[in-house]
Amino acid sequence: MVARYRFISKGDNVDGFYAGNTFANQIGISTQVPQVIEIVSNNVSDDGEVLIGNRRFCVRKPIVPITKENVRVLQMLDQLIKRKNNGLIKIVTGIRRCGKTYLLRTIFKNHLIENGVDEGHIIEMAFDLYDNIEYKDLKVFFKIMLITEAFMDINLKASYFLFEQSHMQSQ
Repeated sequence: MVARYRFISKGDNVDGFYAGNTFANQIGISTQVPQVIEIVSNNVSDDGEVLIGNRRFCVRKPIVPITKENVRVLQMLDQLIKRKNNGLIKIVTGIRRCGKTYLLRTIFKNHLIENGVDEGHIIEMAFDLYDNIEYKDLKVFFKIMLITEAFMDINLKASYFLFEQSHMQSQ
C-alpha cells in the first residue's frame, strides 16, 4: 500500500503504474510472480531500486508524464517495448476507438525510430482499407512481402509489422 500511495496514485491523482511482469501478471498474460515489483512513476528522480518493508521495487521514470488519460496506453507501450525483440507476435485488441492505432502507429512507431530502427523496416498496413483488401489473402500477402524483401533490400526478419483491423464487412 505504501508503494502504491508513494508512486502510483493518491486519491484521484494518477502518478504511475505497475510495469513489467507485475502488470503482465495483473492482466493475465503471464503467471510469473516477480521478486522485484516494477513501477513507472512521475514521482522518481532517478531509475533505481527501492526497499519498502521486505519488498523490493524497481522504479523508473516515464518516457512522458503519466496522467489519468494516458496511463493505460503507457502501460501497454511498456509491455510492447519490453517484449519487442522476443520473436513473438504481439496482438493489441480493444473496443473501437480506444487508442490501439495511436498506440501502434504513432507512439510505438516513434519509439522504434528514436531507438535506431530505420523507417524502411517498419511495415504498416491497414487491412480494412479498400486498396489493401487483396492482401487479406495470405498467398498474395506473402508474395508481396517476398518481393519487398528481394527488390527493396529489406531484411524482413529485422523488420516490424504494424497491421490493423483485419476484419471487414462483406460488400
